[in-house]
Amino acid sequence: MRSCRLGVRLGAQARKAAFRLADWVRGGPFAEHLSELHAAQNMPPNELKEWQTGKLCKLLCHARDTTRFYGPLIPQRFAPSESWDMLSSLPIVTKHMIDADPDAFFSSAYSQEQSWAGATSGTTGLALAFWMDRSRRARVLAELAYFGGWGGYEIGERHMFLRPAYSSVPKSKVDLWARNQVLVDAGRLNDAKLSDIVQLLVHSRARVLFGYSWTIESLAAFLRRSGQHAFGPRSELRAIISIGGPLTGISKARVEEILGCSVYERYSASEVGTIAGECEMRRLHLNVGSVHTEFMPAETTRLPADGQPETLLVTDLCNRAMPFLRYDLRDAVRLDEGECRCGRRSPLIGAIHGRAMEQVVTPEGEWIDPVCIANLLKTITAIRHFQFTQETVSDYVVRVVPSNGFGGHTLREIAERYRRLLGPTADVEVRVVDEIPLMPSGKRQFVINKLREIEASKHRPT
Repeated sequence: MRSCRLGVRLGAQARKAAFRLADWVRGGPFAEHLSELHAAQNMPPNELKEWQTGKLCKLLCHARDTTRFYGPLIPQRFAPSESWDMLSSLPIVTKHMIDADPDAFFSSAYSQEQSWAGATSGTTGLALAFWMDRSRRARVLAELAYFGGWGGYEIGERHMFLRPAYSSVPKSKVDLWARNQVLVDAGRLNDAKLSDIVQLLVHSRARVLFGYSWTIESLAAFLRRSGQHAFGPRSELRAIISIGGPLTGISKARVEEILGCSVYERYSASEVGTIAGECEMRRLHLNVGSVHTEFMPAETTRLPADGQPETLLVTDLCNRAMPFLRYDLRDAVRLDEGECRCGRRSPLIGAIHGRAMEQVVTPEGEWIDPVCIANLLKTITAIRHFQFTQETVSDYVVRVVPSNGFGGHTLREIAERYRRLLGPTADVEVRVVDEIPLMPSGKRQFVINKLREIEASKHRPT
């Protein structure tokens, strides 16, 4: 056993050395990104403002000179010190604005062949296609390593990633080997699959587990149902990094108790990378090295009254292929006052609202990842918004707001796609509506599971 563990450790060190050597050969972009991210977290406020001003000024000039949308909005001449006022004068950009005319936001300095293509998950009913230049894509990977390091992750170390197989571009075996990553398809979950994940986690000797928050909750619920505590004495797991939104079904303290290790949250978005990461003191620090954030009073007053909610606008300081300036994520957050005992000087945020994500259960008892629910409708252009609701064990309602080209064939196609996913005994009803109501944060909740609401109500005090 000791020799096997030693082999795993040596393998991780070898991968880490190989990764750094390859980065050095390429000119050290990854190392430079890590250094910048670290430095930004520890800059005094005045120094950080000056550093961000330089990056913002260059980005504004680039967007003015190379994009059709920003060309008329940014003057040819302005002083670097005027960059922040210039940014504030620009319109707030939404996902629907970019989706309506993506070429207007794509930089003429890049070709699609020179850029990395990505897409959002479609959690608000619209999956946005976007582009990153190669340097920004490298920074995304550096952000994963840097903020993952706050939870104990190191480059080259054996780790497991639970995600639906269809949620991103498939990775090659060489890529998985180089990253020392055990990739597990968590798109459909039942007790047998969750048991396999537990066994694989132990046998793979993964030290860090990455996964979407709802998948981590499912894993904890399975262990609780089966009477298991953590993953057993042979497990080498030391940290879990939760992505995709805050834990909602079970409290974080309860998840940590069941899984036997700390859970660190990372607040991110596909199109702008990491926005904030949770430190050792369990507080969320803004990623001031990559993004500039603005906070505006939330349009709704329906959020809880403990603290003023703010609508978050993000300016990506690093992406040149498709600049995101004053981009509205439709997330409402609460600012966290004071300084953090970890010593980092970056601003803090507290609660995040607007990322409600619900798993769906099939009549046969399998849990379906909510991203899968959205992805089924990506290619149907005849709908503007949708909302999927699980009413009972086998009854489901899909509400859709029609767009151009909508007809009876669209209704039949939507119903058929969900029946293929959920099984032949699923009763799927598609309803045409004028609008999908907004959540308190201003986002649309695209998946609602009333079974979870009923189950949760059984455990609330009367």
